[in-house]
Amino acid sequence: MSITATATQNFEPIPLGVHAAICVGLFDLGTSINEMFGNRAHRVCITWEFPQIRIQLIKDGEILELPRQLSQLFTLSLSEKANLRKVLTSWRGRSFTDGELRGFDLKAILGKPCSISILHDHKNGKTYSKIGAVLPTMVKGINAESPLLSYDFDVNGRNIPEGVPQWI
Repeated sequence: MSITATATQNFEPIPLGVHAAICVGLFDLGTSINEMFGNRAHRVCITWEFPQIRIQLIKDGEILELPRQLSQLFTLSLSEKANLRKVLTSWRGRSFTDGELRGFDLKAILGKPCSISILHDHKNGKTYSKIGAVLPTMVKGINAESPLLSYDFDVNGRNIPEGVPQWI
């Protein structure tokens, strides 16, 4: 198997603005060293698809038109300053209860719609999409086109379910 990295970006960034999205992926990345803070952190990756923003890809010689996706990594924490808590609070449109703070099952967000504010970062002459905010949905009736995928070390161990992106 060959793993080849290139400096080219073959797609346009997701346009600036607020877009309808739906959570299609939740992946346990395990515990790793957080170089910024010099400690260990349990991380998760959340993936959203944007049904109204399309991209053409070639898979097995066939041209597919699929919804764009964007992922963000979070430390698995609902502490007061945690980014995951801020995103989930904004998305849900309400604060967590004391009970939810003692244990919130993140799988509850799979398949849930939202509105995402997209910003752009400019680095080394390229433009990248990034999530500015995740908000309650403004668009009703959107459904995921992609299968809803999750991976949890405690449940799956080293058995990675089919369809989980290779980069995860």
